[in-house]
Amino acid sequence: MTDSCLINKVVEGGYCVGCGACAAKDGEGFSLRMTEDGSYSAVLPQADLSSVSGVCPFASALNEDDLSKSFIDAHEGGNHDAALGDYWACYAGHVATDAFRQDGSSGGLGTWIACRLLDTGQIDAVIHVRPSERAEDGHPLYAYALSTSVEDIRKGAKSRYYPVAMADVLRRVKSDQRRYLFVGLPCFVKALRLMQREDEDLRRRIPFAMGLVCGHLKTTQFTDYYAYALGARPDDLLGINFRHKIKGNAVNDYGVKLDLRDGKSATGENRFIFGTNWGHGFFKYEACDYCDDVLAETADITIGDAWLPAYQKDWMGTNILVVRNRTLLKLIDDAKAHGVLQLDAITASDAARSQESGLRHRRQGLAYRLRLKDAAGVWRPRKRVEAGEDSAFTPRFKRVQKGRMLLAAKSKQWFLRVHGPASFRFFVFRMTLLVFYYEILSRGFVKALALLVPKRAKSLLKRALRK
Repeated sequence: MTDSCLINKVVEGGYCVGCGACAAKDGEGFSLRMTEDGSYSAVLPQADLSSVSGVCPFASALNEDDLSKSFIDAHEGGNHDAALGDYWACYAGHVATDAFRQDGSSGGLGTWIACRLLDTGQIDAVIHVRPSERAEDGHPLYAYALSTSVEDIRKGAKSRYYPVAMADVLRRVKSDQRRYLFVGLPCFVKALRLMQREDEDLRRRIPFAMGLVCGHLKTTQFTDYYAYALGARPDDLLGINFRHKIKGNAVNDYGVKLDLRDGKSATGENRFIFGTNWGHGFFKYEACDYCDDVLAETADITIGDAWLPAYQKDWMGTNILVVRNRTLLKLIDDAKAHGVLQLDAITASDAARSQESGLRHRRQGLAYRLRLKDAAGVWRPRKRVEAGEDSAFTPRFKRVQKGRMLLAAKSKQWFLRVHGPASFRFFVFRMTLLVFYYEILSRGFVKALALLVPKRAKSLLKRALRK
């Protein structure tokens, strides 16, 4: 199969994540569009496409292991783990000074590292996702931007479960001489590395890449869903805090906060909002079901949430760090020694266990999904995970995997019919039935039936019994 065919297959098969690497490399021939369900996808020109196939994270023949050999200095002399890739050290902790932890989704380490690199003159700016300056005009709420000050970098704190593209900012980076830290999801970092293999100037200008642990990408429908769920409309939104911390709750029991055009806000706890269970995969990009990189293995450092028992009760949040770059390791260890960072050394197994559900879905689950594609004779990206034999999967496992794909597909399809509160309620009704069906497949009928009792009622009952 030619390179030209591959890039077509990626877009036509729904494997495009809209990162914009193709448009950044060949701005005249390629562009991006927002699809009907609120995800970015490349628009392919009627021309030879081979010039960009090498920078597409789902079309390239190079995988994360291949790229680590060229970009991760821990590849020589460091450690290796099947889930984490090459690394020097792993930590769990938070920023102990200033308001980095308070302002971040978790321990504040990502923003602190970016600011510290700027303060020490190792970079001149940061490429990251910030609130869009044009959101008030109906443009996307969040977009990639270039931050040259600590104040602007701190505007990029918090997780953004929202589609973005990096084509515009990378074009700007290629036209100047500044040094940058790039921050992105695993597939975006991989696309950057593929571009840097072909462009030595881009490699010099972006000496550091920070990866974010990824569950999956969400379409704009996820944000719109929150608006309806909290009594607003999508057009009312100016911003959204997807990880609103709630004092006294477990760290994974966070909420959401909407900033509205009338100056008001709306908040809610995820445990009381149907459809926010990450495992159900509402509004998930299809490409995410064909990715095997959870911990951004091609990044110099990876930041994520420490979903580990030892840190679950601290509502302020705790990060995990997977450090793959000597310069960043020294920066972190020096700050730890001076009490700026509160860090515990953890094992690779601990780091992987903090993301075990995502790894299970992207490894064992992926092996089955690849098997389904191959059995149907449908093209799919080449991955490090091999397609499994049908006999290797239990009937229950296969039903659960198919149920997850159905939830993701139907949530996007049915939400297209939501145009107001009434149609939103009907959407919730239909998805509730589908989730109930999925939970029967996953847990059995009795446990699935218990899920129909509203979580708020369960919480109130538990409190009453304790009293």
